[in-house]
Amino acid sequence: MSSKKLERQLNLIAALMEGPRGLRAEEIHRRVEGYPESGEAFHRAFERDKDDLRAMGLPILMEDLPGADPPVVGYRITDADYGMDDPELNTDELAALHLATSIVRLRGLDDDSGLWKLGGVAGGAGSPVSLSAEVPTPAALLPLFSAVSGRATAGFVYRDAERLVDPERLEYRRGRWYLAAFDRAKGERRSFRVDRMGDRIELGAPGSAAPHEPTGGPGTGQPWTYDDGPAEEVTLEVDSVVAPVVRLELPDAEVLAERSDGSLRLRVRLTRWEPFRSYVLSHLDHVEVIEPAWARTDLTHWVSTVLDSLIATEGRP
Repeated sequence: MSSKKLERQLNLIAALMEGPRGLRAEEIHRRVEGYPESGEAFHRAFERDKDDLRAMGLPILMEDLPGADPPVVGYRITDADYGMDDPELNTDELAALHLATSIVRLRGLDDDSGLWKLGGVAGGAGSPVSLSAEVPTPAALLPLFSAVSGRATAGFVYRDAERLVDPERLEYRRGRWYLAAFDRAKGERRSFRVDRMGDRIELGAPGSAAPHEPTGGPGTGQPWTYDDGPAEEVTLEVDSVVAPVVRLELPDAEVLAERSDGSLRLRVRLTRWEPFRSYVLSHLDHVEVIEPAWARTDLTHWVSTVLDSLIATEGRP
């Protein structure tokens, strides 16, 4: 999906949500920037946009507008369809979210592109943080965004072999983009480096990607098991407060000790550390990494870095 098309669809979503009633097609043509001037070309583009948004889970309602005879159809998106519950973030969490969206931009996209607007422009008026990182943008990234958001299959050449996958999500880690997807030929989940795909990405129709249930053993659908790399073993100490929940969340973990007070010591096999680090932190001080030493050190360093960033951000005038 091009940045212009993405921006037009974002403008369309805003227009369909802002009014108390639905909008006629003629009103949408007049209000939403980016549509062709010709009426016939507009209707073709509008139909494609509706299909794209519905494939992403945004139902566009069609309703008869009041006071029109003969009846006239209007289009709208309600808050109930588009909105989400208040996540009730505290001050530190809101600051961390603002920090993340303020200091990262996608290299290769113009400042006014739709993807950049999603995160806001850093360094502008009132911005507490100036731009400190640029994320590289491989040629395959934009079509893969479309594949993930539209739940479409993606075909590409990877390691000299044709691949057809059902994309699940895009991730950025250690300076590179990765696609987590189900490889149809191999029948299992794999992680693919986007910069190794080239720029020829063939997308299926929206909705063509099949959902896949978690598989057994290492690779149970948890994000810390998706890589092809060698497995690591991490030992956790889990207190009695969250032990029942952690047992359900980590069904493949080896139980090393189960104590009378309900606490546990577990060993977990994983191929990716970063998402597992986030999982451990989601349980706050109820879960502790015991070994290996590098994992304890990295977790402590990462938390310290985030806290230092939050303190520096809040301390600015």
